[in-house]
Amino acid sequence: MKLRKKALRSLECPEKSGPAALTAFLNGWERDLLSTVRVQGRSRAPRKRVDPDPLDEQSEAPTKGRYMQITSFKDLYIAELQELTSLEGQLGKALRRMAEVASHPSLKNALMHHREQTQVQKQRLESILQKHSANPRAHTDQAMQALINETEKMITMVKGDDLRDAALIASAQKVKHYEIAAYGTAAALAGQLDLRDDQRLLHESLEEEKKTDAVLTKLAKDEVNQDALAA
Repeated sequence: MKLRKKALRSLECPEKSGPAALTAFLNGWERDLLSTVRVQGRSRAPRKRVDPDPLDEQSEAPTKGRYMQITSFKDLYIAELQELTSLEGQLGKALRRMAEVASHPSLKNALMHHREQTQVQKQRLESILQKHSANPRAHTDQAMQALINETEKMITMVKGDDLRDAALIASAQKVKHYEIAAYGTAAALAGQLDLRDDQRLLHESLEEEKKTDAVLTKLAKDEVNQDALAA
């Protein structure tokens, strides 16, 4: 714009309207233009090449290597034990929360007793995995995560102490049935591998889970559910 204005002023001036004036104007225009280009060239930073995000390139990549590869029956058994270890670790924290919000003393005591039992069962699993030189933290039980999330959601939704206690038992028994299935599966795999010591320990935990489930059923029928119906 400045060059254009300078050109217009020069051409409009009568004293500089001859050929000599026009030649001088063109020479000055050329010098100004070259000077401007040099200044702009120095002030303008070079553009950097933008490489594609590596995450975009890997978004369609297979997940091979992200999890332990199971290639044998023994691997399958170890993975089940690792899932169980994760399960018990998550459940120990959840049971404390459930006991805190329970209002019936008998239910609170049952949940706390089960929490202590869970810690013992987790230690059993870790001892078995240590014997097989396996990492107890290699897997995260996502099914247990979902069950615990549902329990937490229920705690915030249900109003009234008696009704909440009935819902707590229902949630706890869902967890119990999942644990019973998991321990039963692991014990069966141990038997197929002729790992009798492992199988004995897993059966011990399995029987404990069944007894706890029976305690919760009796507590619901004889006390908690009746109070929830009357509330």
